[in-house]
Amino acid sequence: MLEEEIKKRADAVDAHLQACFDGQLPQELYRACRHYIDAGGKRLRPAFLMLACELSGGEDDPISCAGAVELIHTFTLIHDDIMDNDELRRGVPTVHTLWGSAGAILAGDTLYSKAFEMMACSPMNTEKKSECIGVFSRTCTDICEGQWLDLSLKDK
Repeated sequence: MLEEEIKKRADAVDAHLQACFDGQLPQELYRACRHYIDAGGKRLRPAFLMLACELSGGEDDPISCAGAVELIHTFTLIHDDIMDNDELRRGVPTVHTLWGSAGAILAGDTLYSKAFEMMACSPMNTEKKSECIGVFSRTCTDICEGQWLDLSLKDK
Protein backbone atom coordinates (compact mmCIF):
# COMPACT_ATOMS: atom_id res chain seq x y z
CA MET A 1 0.00 0.00 0.00
CA LEU A 2 2.82 2.44 0.84
CA GLU A 3 4.42 1.66 -2.52
CA GLU A 4 1.19 2.63 -4.28
CA GLU A 5 0.99 5.89 -2.34
CA ILE A 6 4.61 6.72 -3.18
CA LYS A 7 4.07 5.86 -6.86
CA LYS A 8 0.95 8.05 -7.05
CA ARG A 9 2.86 11.05 -5.69
CA ALA A 10 5.93 10.30 -7.80
CA ASP A 11 3.73 10.29 -10.91
CA ALA A 12 2.22 13.63 -9.85
CA VAL A 13 5.71 15.12 -9.43
CA ASP A 14 6.76 13.80 -12.85
CA ALA A 15 3.69 15.39 -14.45
CA HIS A 16 4.36 18.67 -12.64
CA LEU A 17 8.00 18.74 -13.76
CA GLN A 18 7.04 17.88 -17.35
CA ALA A 19 4.56 20.78 -17.38
CA CYS A 20 7.22 23.13 -16.00
CA PHE A 21 9.65 22.29 -18.80
CA ASP A 22 7.25 21.99 -21.74
CA GLY A 23 7.90 24.61 -24.39
CA GLN A 24 10.86 26.20 -22.60
CA LEU A 25 13.55 27.70 -24.82
CA PRO A 26 16.28 27.05 -25.69
CA GLN A 27 14.99 23.52 -26.23
CA GLU A 28 18.38 21.83 -26.02
CA LEU A 29 19.09 23.36 -22.59
CA TYR A 30 15.82 21.99 -21.28
CA ARG A 31 16.45 18.60 -22.89
CA ALA A 32 19.70 18.49 -20.91
CA CYS A 33 17.81 19.59 -17.76
CA ARG A 34 15.21 16.83 -18.20
CA HIS A 35 17.69 14.10 -19.16
CA TYR A 36 17.95 12.44 -15.71
CA ILE A 37 14.35 13.20 -14.86
CA ASP A 38 13.24 11.47 -18.07
CA ALA A 39 15.55 8.54 -17.28
CA GLY A 40 13.28 7.69 -14.37
CA GLY A 41 13.82 7.26 -10.71
CA LYS A 42 11.77 6.44 -7.67
CA ARG A 43 11.16 10.08 -6.66
CA LEU A 44 11.30 9.09 -2.99
CA ARG A 45 12.36 12.55 -1.78
CA PRO A 46 9.41 14.42 -3.28
CA ALA A 47 6.96 11.61 -2.52
CA PHE A 48 7.98 11.53 1.15
CA LEU A 49 7.76 15.33 1.32
CA MET A 50 4.21 15.16 0.01
CA LEU A 51 3.27 12.36 2.41
CA ALA A 52 4.79 14.22 5.36
CA CYS A 53 2.83 17.36 4.45
CA GLU A 54 -0.39 15.39 4.15
CA LEU A 55 0.13 13.48 7.39
CA SER A 56 1.06 16.59 9.38
CA GLY A 57 -1.77 18.73 8.06
CA GLY A 58 0.68 20.94 6.19
CA GLU A 59 0.30 22.50 2.78
CA ASP A 60 -2.83 21.65 0.80
CA ASP A 61 -0.81 21.32 -2.39
CA PRO A 62 2.86 20.57 -1.72
CA ILE A 63 3.60 19.70 -5.38
CA SER A 64 5.73 22.83 -5.94
CA CYS A 65 7.91 22.02 -2.95
CA ALA A 66 8.15 18.38 -3.98
CA GLY A 67 9.13 19.35 -7.52
CA ALA A 68 11.73 21.76 -6.19
CA VAL A 69 13.25 19.00 -4.06
CA GLU A 70 13.57 16.78 -7.13
CA LEU A 71 15.15 19.59 -9.16
CA ILE A 72 17.71 20.26 -6.43
CA HIS A 73 18.51 16.56 -6.25
CA THR A 74 18.92 16.36 -10.03
CA PHE A 75 21.14 19.46 -10.10
CA THR A 76 23.45 17.81 -7.56
CA LEU A 77 23.65 14.65 -9.64
CA ILE A 78 24.68 16.56 -12.76
CA HIS A 79 27.40 18.48 -10.96
CA ASP A 80 28.59 15.38 -9.08
CA ASP A 81 28.91 13.46 -12.35
CA ILE A 82 31.04 16.24 -13.82
CA MET A 83 33.34 16.27 -10.77
CA ASP A 84 33.64 12.48 -10.71
CA ASN A 85 33.85 12.25 -14.51
CA ASP A 86 31.15 9.55 -14.47
CA GLU A 87 29.89 8.32 -17.81
CA LEU A 88 26.60 6.69 -16.77
CA ARG A 89 23.75 7.62 -14.42
CA ARG A 90 20.50 5.65 -14.12
CA GLY A 91 21.61 3.55 -17.08
CA VAL A 92 21.94 6.50 -19.46
CA PRO A 93 24.94 8.60 -20.52
CA THR A 94 25.65 11.44 -18.13
CA VAL A 95 24.61 14.97 -19.04
CA HIS A 96 28.22 16.15 -19.44
CA THR A 97 28.94 13.18 -21.73
CA LEU A 98 26.13 14.26 -24.06
CA TRP A 99 26.26 18.07 -23.79
CA GLY A 100 29.82 18.69 -22.60
CA SER A 101 30.88 20.08 -19.23
CA ALA A 102 29.76 23.63 -20.03
CA GLY A 103 26.31 22.44 -21.15
CA ALA A 104 25.99 20.23 -18.08
CA ILE A 105 26.95 23.06 -15.74
CA LEU A 106 24.32 25.28 -17.39
CA ALA A 107 21.72 22.52 -17.10
CA GLY A 108 22.54 22.00 -13.42
CA ASP A 109 22.47 25.72 -12.73
CA THR A 110 19.14 26.01 -14.55
CA LEU A 111 17.66 23.23 -12.42
CA TYR A 112 18.96 24.98 -9.30
CA SER A 113 17.37 28.27 -10.38
CA LYS A 114 14.12 26.61 -11.43
CA ALA A 115 13.85 24.94 -8.02
CA PHE A 116 13.93 28.32 -6.31
CA GLU A 117 11.53 29.76 -8.89
CA MET A 118 9.17 26.85 -8.22
CA MET A 119 9.34 27.53 -4.49
CA ALA A 120 8.83 31.27 -4.97
CA CYS A 121 5.74 30.64 -7.12
CA SER A 122 4.22 28.06 -4.78
CA PRO A 123 0.83 28.84 -3.27
CA MET A 124 2.02 28.60 0.35
CA ASN A 125 1.91 31.66 2.57
CA THR A 126 4.83 34.08 2.51
CA GLU A 127 6.20 33.16 5.93
CA LYS A 128 6.33 29.43 5.15
CA LYS A 129 7.71 30.14 1.69
CA SER A 130 10.51 32.25 3.14
CA GLU A 131 11.34 29.55 5.68
CA CYS A 132 11.42 26.84 3.00
CA ILE A 133 13.62 28.90 0.70
CA GLY A 134 15.99 29.47 3.62
CA VAL A 135 16.17 25.73 4.30
CA PHE A 136 16.76 25.03 0.59
CA SER A 137 19.52 27.64 0.45
CA ARG A 138 21.28 26.29 3.52
CA THR A 139 20.95 22.73 2.24
CA CYS A 140 22.48 23.66 -1.12
CA THR A 141 25.35 25.40 0.66
CA ASP A 142 25.87 22.30 2.82
CA ILE A 143 25.95 20.14 -0.32
CA CYS A 144 28.56 22.40 -1.94
CA GLU A 145 30.68 22.44 1.21
CA GLY A 146 30.49 18.65 1.37
CA GLN A 147 31.51 18.36 -2.27
CA TRP A 148 34.45 20.68 -1.63
CA LEU A 149 35.56 18.51 1.28
CA ASP A 150 35.19 15.46 -0.94
CA LEU A 151 37.45 17.06 -3.54
CA SER A 152 40.02 18.05 -0.92
CA LEU A 153 40.15 14.47 0.40
CA LYS A 154 40.84 13.10 -3.07
CA ASP A 155 44.08 15.07 -3.15
CA LYS A 156 45.38 13.36 0.01
